[in-house]
Amino acid sequence: MHIKIAFSDDSADIFVDSDMPSIRVRPLKRPVASGMIGVDASNLAPAHFANFEVSALPENYRFAEKPDDGETPPAEIVRSWLVSDAFSSEALEDSNRLKDELKKGRQWTRLTADPGGITNLAQVQGSTQEANTAFARLVVNSDKKQTKGIRFGYSDSVALFANGTLLYRGSNFYRSRDYRYLGTIGWFDKVYLPLEAGENEIWFAVTEAFGGWGIQAQFDDLEGISLRHSE
Repeated sequence: MHIKIAFSDDSADIFVDSDMPSIRVRPLKRPVASGMIGVDASNLAPAHFANFEVSALPENYRFAEKPDDGETPPAEIVRSWLVSDAFSSEALEDSNRLKDELKKGRQWTRLTADPGGITNLAQVQGSTQEANTAFARLVVNSDKKQTKGIRFGYSDSVALFANGTLLYRGSNFYRSRDYRYLGTIGWFDKVYLPLEAGENEIWFAVTEAFGGWGIQAQFDDLEGISLRHSE
């Protein structure tokens, strides 16, 4: 297999045995910065690399525009979150209420989801063994007392609080659901939020183990509700 990857500005094209790109990345997930290039393969799929070359593209090189697939993401997907600084997951153990001391003094950054709905929480900070959890937060304004379904995906584990009360705990680790399960983020989980008339605070505490730190959420519908963020 002959593989070529071309990087330019905030985009990349990946070619696999072809003169046309097999994958187009628009945009790259990290800011443009100097760094290193390497190749690797896990023990699950060993590989041999040969004839590895690095060369500069012409200064006037431009990627072809990625064609519009004509699909508009559903309006019910949560498009942005307020994401906290990281803290230890141990602070959430054995608790069915969101503790006030854990909420106080948090630093918040607004993150926008990618077109498919996934928000990369590692954009705020990296995780460590001592600080491996962050809150992803939004406010749901409801015009009446009602129940509203929300589907979500996460990596690697989550605790979901609505108005301070724990509604859900779950794990999405590698092989956590099946011996073939990779632990990828998908629309695999759903809860029904008991909303009060007015503002409702929805907090996802997402813990990272390895391989990616993210959250996505989508409401069944937006009838009678609106989403906003508060500092």
